[in-house]
Amino acid sequence: MTIQEFENEIWNNAYLTRINIDQILEPIAKKCGLTVLQCLVLGGICQGKFQNVTDICCLTRMNQSNASAICKKLETMGFLKKERCPDNKRKVILVVTESGKQRVAVMETYFEHFMPLLEEITDEEKEMLCIVQKRINRLLEQMRRVLADM
Repeated sequence: MTIQEFENEIWNNAYLTRINIDQILEPIAKKCGLTVLQCLVLGGICQGKFQNVTDICCLTRMNQSNASAICKKLETMGFLKKERCPDNKRKVILVVTESGKQRVAVMETYFEHFMPLLEEITDEEKEMLCIVQKRINRLLEQMRRVLADM
């Protein structure tokens, strides 16, 4: 395989992956009355991945303005609230409300339908897929940095 053929494969497969992910996540988000990013943020907070807007920005590469706007919208919808951190009163943490937890539970019921598909993958295949995904993401990150330097 030439470098040009490899490059074409990378872009074609990245595009198809994005389309497939969108076609899975968008209907789930819509059925939950949310956007895909709102689902990502609400689910991430509920799972303990995000405690504040800075965490959201760091882990999703979302800018501060967008992350804040999503949190504000989730707060307005009654799915999220802001509280002062018990250890540091100057720090604000994001907390999922009961209504938000119910919405996350609805999201999770959709994802449970994918479990039989995931269970078919052998441990070796899981490890290989994770390695390949991480390598592709590192490659894309390097490309992003090259583009930023232009």
